[in-house]
Formats: sequence, structure tokens, C-alpha cells
Amino acid sequence: MTSFAPRLPTRLVALVEMLADSGTPVAEIWRQAGAAAEELGAVRPSYEGVRRIVRDRQRQPRYPGLGEVALDVVFRVRPPDAIAKQLAGTLPPKRSL
Repeated sequence: MTSFAPRLPTRLVALVEMLADSGTPVAEIWRQAGAAAEELGAVRPSYEGVRRIVRDRQRQPRYPGLGEVALDVVFRVRPPDAIAKQLAGTLPPKRSL
């Protein structure tokens, strides 16, 4: 009979996503997720599972906050109407590098 990997706890997935947003390398995220899983009493996640979560998170568009848009307007990176677009929710996401 075959067995399947258990689902990761929501708190562990949230930790991996937070670390992925900070630019931490996948190997370090995997080590920290493993330590956190042991503290939670859960099964350590596989490297591939963590890598997949990080990759999916990095592919999601990143929408700037109001402070970031205002700073961009001050430094003339964005036009002044960008603040109104951000408040209306029509400002496009930042392009990923």
C-alpha cells in the first residue's frame, strides 16, 4: 500500500511564504520550516514541497502599499495620479525582476 505526504499545517505554509517574500534562499527556508515543524509536532516538509511553495509565492504579483506609491511619487518614479489609482485599487502590480 502506498502512503502520501501529509499536508503542511497552515502556520508552516504561512512561515514559508513570509520567508519567501523576504528573499531568503530556499535552502534556508527549508531548514527553518523543518525546525518550526518539529516545534509544532508536525512532519518535516520535503525540500521539493518548500521549493514549490516559494516558487508559487514568487510568481504572484506584488501590489505596492500606499506608502511605497507615495514615495515613488515624491521621487518622480510614478506619476501623481498613482496615489488615486492605488486608493481605487486599479494600480497594476509591480513587475517582477
